[in-house]
Amino acid sequence: KMEPGWVLLVCALAIECLLVTLLIMPMPSNDVRGALTKWVKGLWKQPGVRYAVFGVLALDVFYLVWIVEALRSPLYDSFLSPVEIQLTCEISMSLFRNERNLYITGGSLFIFLVLYRIIDVQSKLHEHRERVKELEAQNKEMTTRLSMLVPSAVPIGEPVDGKRKVH
Repeated sequence: KMEPGWVLLVCALAIECLLVTLLIMPMPSNDVRGALTKWVKGLWKQPGVRYAVFGVLALDVFYLVWIVEALRSPLYDSFLSPVEIQLTCEISMSLFRNERNLYITGGSLFIFLVLYRIIDVQSKLHEHRERVKELEAQNKEMTTRLSMLVPSAVPIGEPVDGKRKVH
């Protein structure tokens, strides 16, 4: 059985992984990317969500420090001990549980940083693609205007510089 704190951290890790997966998937259009990024940013702007995320991160850091201290036990690496110790199943199980919990906390902290960066990159990508669309539309409009201008004809054999030769 897991303690409630660890259950909370595992659920938070699953939510973070889901959001990262949604944001790194290929998007069918820039509008979908914009909608998804705006939705995630909207979640982040809500004070309750922000406090909950910071609370989970604080719990992650607390458990990470606690687990690192537990893994610094001389029994953790028995081959470094000058005394030959037979580890019981209970001690081995406790060490494996600590390793698992260390992966959960470290992974959750890492995925949070990845999520924060992906949101930033996706929002910038959305903004730049919108700007490119605007510039392409302006370029297309300018090309249409230029194609409507009738070029002035230059007679064959006449100088172009405007000086006419008198015959």
